[in-house]
Parts: sequence; structure tokens; C-alpha cells
Amino acid sequence: MVAMETAQQAIDLILHQGLRETKARHSNVLKLEKTVPGQQNKQGAIAMYRSKAQMAKSWGTIYTSKEAVYDNYATSTHWTPNVFNYLTYTDTAKHYVKGLRNKI
Repeated sequence: MVAMETAQQAIDLILHQGLRETKARHSNVLKLEKTVPGQQNKQGAIAMYRSKAQMAKSWGTIYTSKEAVYDNYATSTHWTPNVFNYLTYTDTAKHYVKGLRNKI
């Protein structure tokens, strides 16, 4: 349990406020927040990879919330610590990741 808390603290330290706290769908955390009109609620995305070879090919998974990163950090070996403004898959099977890095 201590290792998980340490990992979560490291993830929070690196990502700051770049990602949403909870998943948009299928969250394990009760979320009762509203979107405030006129306020920008856009957050970024990161990519996670299961091996260095997959990272070199840009074969990964896109995550847009810290909750999703916490759920999947143990199965990933590499990830993009810089938050991307826009990430998408380039193929229909959703394996290859492509993105645009801007300041959020």
C-alpha cells in the first residue's frame, strides 16, 4: 500500500494540474462537480507504453485522468510526463499514438 501511495504522489508531482482528477466515464470515485459556464475546463492527455520498444514505435494508450494513470501505472514501463494538449490514435485498431504538445 505504501508503494501505491508513493507512486500516486510522484504522479501528482510530475503532472500537476494537467489531467483531470477522475475519469470522465466509469470512474471509481463519486464525482459531483459541474461545468461552470464561461470557464475553460479543458485538460490534457498523456500516453503510456508497456515497453521501450512500443514507445519507440509510438504504440501506446492515451489517458486523460490521474485516476486512469493510477489504475494502469503498474503495467506500464514508460509514459510521457509532458501533458499533451491533443492526443489521438492514428489507426482504427487504436494502437499508434500521435499528438500535439502545447502549453495548457
